[in-house]
Amino acid sequence: MLIDFVAPRDLDLTDLTLPVLILNDGQDLTALSFFSAIDAGTKKSLIVPFVTFAIHAADRLHEYGVSGIPDYSDRGSRAHLYHLFLRDELIGKIFPSCGLKHKTSLTIMAGCSLGGLSALDFTWQHPDLVSIVAAFSGSFWWRSKALDDGYTQADRIMHKRINETPVCPAISIWLQAGTEDEKTDRVGSGIIDAIADIHDLMIELKNKGFTAENLVYHEIDKGQHNQETWGKALQVFLAWGFNKISRL
Repeated sequence: MLIDFVAPRDLDLTDLTLPVLILNDGQDLTALSFFSAIDAGTKKSLIVPFVTFAIHAADRLHEYGVSGIPDYSDRGSRAHLYHLFLRDELIGKIFPSCGLKHKTSLTIMAGCSLGGLSALDFTWQHPDLVSIVAAFSGSFWWRSKALDDGYTQADRIMHKRINETPVCPAISIWLQAGTEDEKTDRVGSGIIDAIADIHDLMIELKNKGFTAENLVYHEIDKGQHNQETWGKALQVFLAWGFNKISRL
């Protein structure tokens, strides 16, 4: 597993308690204009010093997804192993090897597309490890049945997981979509699936007790399913996430 470790210059990594961002698809740091986002946020005093573990994707179609529930094509079949890596290896061993003290309230996770689905699922299942999560154009269409195999909206896997969770986790969620994320509208609602799936996900979350305090939706006009759009969203999310951390 290849991981880019990003830390502020001249930081003494010895027994530190710092905000940490865990980022899926870490191979896209440059395409996301990640360093520009940090510089912009720092100059405007919107973010504080933090470290990032940018995890390069391996077999993302199988390692990302909803843990324990592959989709109709058996994609996401190793998502549970990725969860174990994040919990036991990254947070359990790599954090302390870098001199970092893990603190749940200071741990953020984010991802784009399928990586966003993965980030939300991990945070949802591990609120003892991560407190804030962002999904940029998250793949919330992830479903247990193919469209031509009797599919209904109830077959969306992440929606079902949230619906069937008895106790709402104490986390904060930031969701983003672009109005040009795609053109598909599988139910003929007049709203593209990328946005409709998020709207439906938010209904499930609000039914669990989420409010504007811990659930945000950010829509980018003419935003597309690409790193350029997600890079713009990243700047907004970091400002929101670090504002929440500063109030803890």
